[in-house]
Amino acid sequence: MLIDTTVEITEVILSSGKRELTDRYIPDLVAGRRYVALGAYESRDPYDYETVARPTGDEWILNGTKNFVTGGPFADLFVLFVRDAVSNDMLAFVVEKDDPGVTVTPLETMGLRTMGLAQVILHEVRLPSWRLMWRADALSELNTYARGRRTMTGCGILGALESVVDNCVESLSERRRSGRRVLDHPNVERSIGEMRVLLQAARASVYRALDGTRAAGRDPYFDEFATVAKHHAAECALRIGQLVMNLQGGEGYISAFPWERFVRDITGMIGGQGSQELLLIQMGQRTIVGLEGERVRADAPERGIAVLSDSWWALHAAEAVAHDDNAGQLTHAVREVVSAAGLDPSDTGAAGRGGELTALLDRAHALLTTVRSGRMPETMPRGPAGLFTGRLAAAATGAWSPLACGVAQETGLLARLLQPCTLEQAAADLPVEFTRGLLDILAGASVVRVDGDGRHTVDPGLERVLMGARAPRRSPHEYGAHWPGERCCVPPSRVRDTNPRPAAVTRRQRSRTCWSTPCSDGWKGCRRCSPARARASAARPTTTAGPQSCWHVTSRSCRCSPWNRDGCPRR
Repeated sequence: MLIDTTVEITEVILSSGKRELTDRYIPDLVAGRRYVALGAYESRDPYDYETVARPTGDEWILNGTKNFVTGGPFADLFVLFVRDAVSNDMLAFVVEKDDPGVTVTPLETMGLRTMGLAQVILHEVRLPSWRLMWRADALSELNTYARGRRTMTGCGILGALESVVDNCVESLSERRRSGRRVLDHPNVERSIGEMRVLLQAARASVYRALDGTRAAGRDPYFDEFATVAKHHAAECALRIGQLVMNLQGGEGYISAFPWERFVRDITGMIGGQGSQELLLIQMGQRTIVGLEGERVRADAPERGIAVLSDSWWALHAAEAVAHDDNAGQLTHAVREVVSAAGLDPSDTGAAGRGGELTALLDRAHALLTTVRSGRMPETMPRGPAGLFTGRLAAAATGAWSPLACGVAQETGLLARLLQPCTLEQAAADLPVEFTRGLLDILAGASVVRVDGDGRHTVDPGLERVLMGARAPRRSPHEYGAHWPGERCCVPPSRVRDTNPRPAAVTRRQRSRTCWSTPCSDGWKGCRRCSPARARASAARPTTTAGPQSCWHVTSRSCRCSPWNRDGCPRR
């Protein structure tokens, strides 16, 4: 045990990167001329340690007690984790046994007596500054050490379990009860079978933890498999100890036989390298944080697009402010948008700002119109760079990003970016310079990532958001429903000609299914977009003052009812 801990603590000293520590201690530790022990635990949280260090000139003064130091009576030096009395951060020092003020007191334990548990008392121990291993965040290094120790503890338990199971079966092989061998009794066979199951379960968890040490993406501070291995191996050992005591009877309680020592030793694993309850708490915390982190990462694309969209509307509101001669005529909604964006109406109305805002938005809408008509410009139009200052500049830059997202969606660039591709592959039939400009804008907004090989890719979660297929909207569309205010994706005449409506349609489905003719005033008469208007209208309009057909322009995904999807020209 002492050799094992010395090897791991030597690695801890090396990881500090301190040349003085390496030159003074590593040669003797590697040669076996010295042994080192580590002291950290005080039965309290690390940032509540009573062992503290306070700086004084070029020295540190340490005071406190480390109660559980494995190998303490045999160690020549110690790596002690203490609390900084000034910053309350966690520090680590190398303390020699012969330093003035250091007292090592062996502790009597129920089991694991060969481990040599000791108490290290520090009283006004003065250490030079070069003995300080980490000036800040030594807790991370302690977690790294504990990660390895938990795996090795599981290995030690596994070896002990295999030995005690074999010895137990062998000791029972010559015993007889009721005229037959004890091993032939069903209850004994059942107990031995349970011990074997526990042994193999502990072996599987320890082997998995050992295999994880070679994983490239291993967490440097916390290893779930090592934690599980230590906890599960200890629990299996406790149960096997109980089964051994049941099978051995009175012999299990007598110190002349090995079973009593095994049970005493294995109880030391309850608190070693983190108590069993502490390990469960850490695993629970890890699970909760991990699930919450996954949720945050999954929602990040939608939040990012929402922020960019806010800038788009804020810029339109800023233009309205800049061109309004009477502030009292501004609607409450516009005022709220401008205020929420943190824009100052006086800045937006400054000389020349209103015209620049209008010209910028005109270029944006002209670009969208050109792209939707199928004519691709050779380059991106001039953006907001250098036109504005302050928060207005940030809002204008942000507003240019959702424009690029919309253009990338309309041109199919977004779909191609779901797989890593070069500039030429992303452009396809688009002008290269136009594509380059789009990608630069999207990369600046963190919508597109560029890897080391110069390939562009987009977060797969963005496709779900930009295509309008967000999860909360899926269930209504399963029965052909549109959300109020959205435009339908198929001209009603085309739907009626190619997909006759089924006879069995509920009233609710009928009221939210698009069976109206092209609307005379936009899409207000569409049953899917505005059910109330459609039901209230007795006669369907026949003129087309508005759009010739009620298309859903915000999404490329078909929003038709299940019986209309086959006839949708957008599929």
